[in-house]
Amino acid sequence: TSLIEDAKCNFTGVIGLMTDLTKIKNMQDKLKQKENLAILGEMTAVMAHEIKNPLTGIKFGIEYLKTILEDNQDAVESIELILNEIKQLERIARDMTNFARMPNISSEKFNLVQLIEDKIKIHKSEMKEKKININFDKCSDCVNYYGDPYLLSEVFNNLLRNSIESFDNSCNKKNINVEIRFNDDNDTCLIIIKDTGIGIQQENQKKIFIPFFTTKRGGTGLGLPTVQRIVIAHNGALTLNSKLGKGTTFIIELPSIICNE
Repeated sequence: TSLIEDAKCNFTGVIGLMTDLTKIKNMQDKLKQKENLAILGEMTAVMAHEIKNPLTGIKFGIEYLKTILEDNQDAVESIELILNEIKQLERIARDMTNFARMPNISSEKFNLVQLIEDKIKIHKSEMKEKKININFDKCSDCVNYYGDPYLLSEVFNNLLRNSIESFDNSCNKKNINVEIRFNDDNDTCLIIIKDTGIGIQQENQKKIFIPFFTTKRGGTGLGLPTVQRIVIAHNGALTLNSKLGKGTTFIIELPSIICNE
């Protein structure tokens, strides 16, 4: 800030210079988030390793015990229950490994609209059976995109799965709307997945991206954290809006690495 004086040294005004640090602050926040996720990934990898090592030996031992006790029906049934629990632990360890070993992001041109359409088709029969209506609003400005199609496919598949599982018998309307939109304000591509499901409780919305937090029976709590990690690796952002009894909206914001030729 500088003061303005006239020829007689009287103050006549003030010159002020202001700098918008919003973008810099956002970049710093994203960098800090990436660092935290990297540390968490290393911890998760160690935990997964410590689970898998003894689990392999336990599984072989139980399966051998099953062959010895095959004539004892009660024992075999108990062993089957134990093996099912081991399978659950194996799945948890596998999900932890996948979360920890986030591959390097590839950069290739692909059809973003087609990618999302393919994911919708995969769930089409299940949605038809559950009487869920789905609508896809496409955007001609966001057809061809540069990024990792394999990892982004995992993102859309996971979020669609969450929307499908958000409905219960209390839902009168079962609608899912997927929209791709170009945001002129900050040159980003928005992918919006909105459902009219049961919604998420307010206290859980702050925890939903925390690894291992889950409200689903048998869930590992790594699905949405993995999704968020993939989006952040693309220098994007993932946000959530939800109202209990009204539905949930996930918004993926990706940088405009778009090719329309």
